[in-house]
Amino acid sequence: MKRALYVLASLWFTAASANVVHADVISVDFGQTQNPNVNLFSGVEPAAAALNSAFGASNVWNGLYYPPNPNSSNLVNNAGNPTGVSFSIGNVSAFNANGQNSALQGDYLFIPGGSHLDWVLGGLTPGKPYAMVFYPADTNSNGRTFTMKIDADGNGSLETSFAMNSSNGSNPPPVYFASIIANSKGEIHGSASTYNGGEGDWAGFQIARPVPEPTTITLVGMLALGAFTYTRSRRRSPKNQD
Repeated sequence: MKRALYVLASLWFTAASANVVHADVISVDFGQTQNPNVNLFSGVEPAAAALNSAFGASNVWNGLYYPPNPNSSNLVNNAGNPTGVSFSIGNVSAFNANGQNSALQGDYLFIPGGSHLDWVLGGLTPGKPYAMVFYPADTNSNGRTFTMKIDADGNGSLETSFAMNSSNGSNPPPVYFASIIANSKGEIHGSASTYNGGEGDWAGFQIARPVPEPTTITLVGMLALGAFTYTRSRRRSPKNQD
């Protein structure tokens, strides 16, 4: 009996210790259609990958441009496959590009002073957590700060807010959230707003959903099978001794 329990405990420990990976990493680079100086970003963004290894899988990015409209009804994942995830944003009046250091942060969505842009990510799994990273812009001016508000717990209120700080020529660091819950409709809502008459610049974002590795699923299955087999053998041989 002790040996059987030891085996089951070992399986449990191994399953619990298995790595977790993220599937369907979706990456968005905002851009300006008429500006040839900055191209669509591709590959891994190092700062985001350092925050969460899931974003190290990013290869293919979605380019959302203005004009005509930076919306998409079917974003692709890091492998270039359609996901059914949509992104929509209202009141967009301009994009800008300064050809700075990064193809990702060198062109960006422009938020005029005293305004706000409401956005929605749809087609997600209701009630599930998603990791997200938001990129401020690398502009030709310092001091451009705007506020991003998010419904992080899926209850319908934009209760979480944080500052997005752009900079001049230094690729400002992204803002990372480990868990944002999709609401009952499978949506994440947010709003980008400026204040004090200043403008804001939003360069892009990434989103990923954690799922267990196949090895984790296999080990959990082995644990369940082992427990069932041991229980059954004990019932059939009640007089067995250790």
